[in-house]
Amino acid sequence: MNDASATKLKLKTTVGLMWSLLDAFAVYGFSFIFSIFLARILTPSDFGTVSILVIIIGFSQTFVNSGFSQALIRKRRCTDKDYSTALLFNVSVSIIIVMILFFSAEVLSTLFNSPQIAPIIKYASIIIVIDAMSIVQRTILIRNINFKKQTVISGISSLCAGGSALYLAVHGYGIWSLVLNMLIRSCLNTVLLWSFSDWAPVWKFSKSSLNYLWGYGSKLLFSGLLTKIFDSGYYLVVGAYFSLVELGYYNRADKYQKLPSQNLNNIIQRVSFPVFSSVSENKTELKRICRRFLTSSMFISFIVMFGLFASADSFIISLIGEKWEPSVIYLKLLCLAGMLYPFHSINLNVLNVLGRSDLFLKLEILKKILLIPILFAGVFFGIKTMNYLMIVNSVIAVFINSFWAREFINYSSLEQIKDILPSFILALTMCLILLLFKQFSPFNNSTNLIIQIIAGAGYVLIVSEIFKLKDYIFIKNTVSQYLFEIKQRNATVGVNG
Repeated sequence: MNDASATKLKLKTTVGLMWSLLDAFAVYGFSFIFSIFLARILTPSDFGTVSILVIIIGFSQTFVNSGFSQALIRKRRCTDKDYSTALLFNVSVSIIIVMILFFSAEVLSTLFNSPQIAPIIKYASIIIVIDAMSIVQRTILIRNINFKKQTVISGISSLCAGGSALYLAVHGYGIWSLVLNMLIRSCLNTVLLWSFSDWAPVWKFSKSSLNYLWGYGSKLLFSGLLTKIFDSGYYLVVGAYFSLVELGYYNRADKYQKLPSQNLNNIIQRVSFPVFSSVSENKTELKRICRRFLTSSMFISFIVMFGLFASADSFIISLIGEKWEPSVIYLKLLCLAGMLYPFHSINLNVLNVLGRSDLFLKLEILKKILLIPILFAGVFFGIKTMNYLMIVNSVIAVFINSFWAREFINYSSLEQIKDILPSFILALTMCLILLLFKQFSPFNNSTNLIIQIIAGAGYVLIVSEIFKLKDYIFIKNTVSQYLFEIKQRNATVGVNG
């Protein structure tokens, strides 16, 4: 890769990351704000019931996508027939799944001992078809590392859907305010993606395109289904063997933990996959970029997740009220399990861009086998025990996922751990200081939360500046460069104008 190409890729990656961060804020930021008010109005049982719906829709959407998005992103040159074939396949499968859910809604309602689940599934399952209609448009934007349009669309959709849900909750619609929130956001996302898209389907179905998409995507489909089954298994264990109220507590803790962890993970996945794909033939360059993504993302993940762990009780009680206090312990344990998400994603993306979706599937099967005793532990020994074992499983998965990076790009597990160790030590010491403060603090939870945020951020900035931590300097320079590019662009527009 020559200097001009490298510079262009770096700039495109930087812009993609920044817009992806804004996109994440639009989706999760607005959702988080509205969820605070909704949690104060609605009950833990309402959130527990809707979490079952989210599991069903998420599982169905994995079927619908069938790994075609990743296949389209990885392919060097995509034709209109490729895109149209994917669209027609996605929509057809989504319609079949919605019909299955409609006729099995009563069975699912009996399984979770909640009569109100049946009508919710019947009406809300239409979301699966609506989302299927926009998969290709979203994939094209990701393929081009163009997150600006997605940011605008996500911001509008999340703001309108959240505002509508809050209005409905205040006026007594209860659980249906959460359901309609999902439906409105899905509809607006699809309509706006089609409106902003430069691509239009040719409405032709190509067997050769389907063979390529299925050949690569089917392995990702099966691994995705395994992931959904076992990730959902935690919810199913809590919902089926405990209660929807307990599931509501677990759901809020999981959502707040995923707000930073999975949000960061999704950003890294979306941006790293097309970037890795563009340099997949140059193993040295792939390792360099992989290393930069890994160290930078884990720097952020460690700091945010340890910070949330330290302030979990202040966070939950001050924001959504004392009735949600049982969520605190779940939030703390889930933070420890979730902080390694970016590590897993980056290593797995290396396999995918190198065309080893077969190996990706085998690794997923191995990891899911290791999850089986964790689910049984949840049934027999309780939710907390299940959470402790999830932390152990996440650490084991580090070595499983990173092993093959040594084989393909000469980036061993030990080398990766050494690279992220300074960030881990920085975040851990920050966490211990915040916990010590909380132990002797005379203030209420709201004041503690504000002080912990300011103190934690201040500690990280001061220590990072003193010791010139590479990951901190890189992130700082990346943001500065992006802001400089915006300033230069605006100045040029002003002069030309």
